Amino acid sequence: MRPTAVIGLIVAMAASLSAISWLTSYNAPNSKAASEAEAKMRDAAMGPFAGRENDDGTHDPKHDQGHTHALEDHERGVSENPFDLTGKGPHPRAEVPEQVYEFPQMVFGREGEHVFEIKNTGAAPLRLAKGGSTCKCTIPTVKDNDGIPPGGSITVTLRWKPAQPDPKFRQQATVWTNDPENSRIDLTIEGQVAAEGIQVPAASLNFNDVRQGQAKSQTAYIFASQRTDVEILGVETSSDRITVDVSTASEEEAQKNHAVGGYKFDVTVLPSNEIGLVREYFIVQTNLEFSPNFRWEITGQRPGPLKIIGSSWYAARQLVSLGRFQASEGASRKLSVFLDKADEPATLVNVETTSPVQIRLEHDPQFDNADRERYWLYVDFPKGGRTGNFTMEDPARLILQTTHPNAPAVQINVSYEAL
Repeated sequence: MRPTAVIGLIVAMAASLSAISWLTSYNAPNSKAASEAEAKMRDAAMGPFAGRENDDGTHDPKHDQGHTHALEDHERGVSENPFDLTGKGPHPRAEVPEQVYEFPQMVFGREGEHVFEIKNTGAAPLRLAKGGSTCKCTIPTVKDNDGIPPGGSITVTLRWKPAQPDPKFRQQATVWTNDPENSRIDLTIEGQVAAEGIQVPAASLNFNDVRQGQAKSQTAYIFASQRTDVEILGVETSSDRITVDVSTASEEEAQKNHAVGGYKFDVTVLPSNEIGLVREYFIVQTNLEFSPNFRWEITGQRPGPLKIIGSSWYAARQLVSLGRFQASEGASRKLSVFLDKADEPATLVNVETTSPVQIRLEHDPQFDNADRERYWLYVDFPKGGRTGNFTMEDPARLILQTTHPNAPAVQINVSYEAL
């Protein structure tokens, strides 16, 4: 008889636009070795993602109810692969026939689901752990977990219920493995979520580079496919750094989008001398019953008179990554900064931050250019600094105050994991 063990994993994954849950089902191969492995795994709550544990890490059988377990765990996933990938073979081999599923257009308020499969076609047990992501979800870990045996597989069912219409809805669940050749698996669902009878061509506006001291505008739309009674009740903005003007979409614009009517929103990022990322939003309130509010994210950057270059620099995020390191050893990065020439070389006056990160700015007198000057920007985590984890999504923020007339304040973001 083919030995089969089944485990259910239901975890809520909340994001700004959705709620996702996933259910895993484990399938073992038909072999004597697999039977022995299954016996061990049954003692560890019947599967590679085991049931809840006692505070001391031991398995608590009172939580076991047959072969399916509802698991609740609110710890964050690890930001890097926790498995040792340097050992000698034999190794597992994680195969995923499908990693991205594009669902057909769905109506806001309804649920969707899709089943992914992870196979172990290698020669050693395959272990899995939840990785960091924008979603709040956890794969619990059990110390005596033997993983998925060679020839076995596990199914992961992603379920989603979007919180609002989105033409580019996308969610991702990251799983770490102990397969050196496929150590990270990203399971993705994406597609279009529409309000009934309502179209939103884009739920975000990317302004890219915004020139210092100048305004920049873009336009967003709402179209009604059949309804003629849609009304705009109000507009809420994230700050007074943007404005939104509402008007009726033209007949030509509506026909182009196969609609009977619509509204357009002229969005303007107002002039500013600030240097850094542009992150704003606005919410449109309508008279619709089931999905009355529509939100647009506004992104961009205001580089000002400077340009930063370096292998650890992410310009779109205004961020330098220090990586993962021991706090006792510290970490450092050196970046090139090019600034428009001023009457005098710029100096760093002050750095505002709550993190241990330190900044140094040094002028390079050897750089010869008629219009620009080069500086060396040193980003240092001092030896013995306090431990902490700042991700790219939630970095440490530093405000650099300089003597340059056109760059009095510059925001720099820093990501790192100090152990």
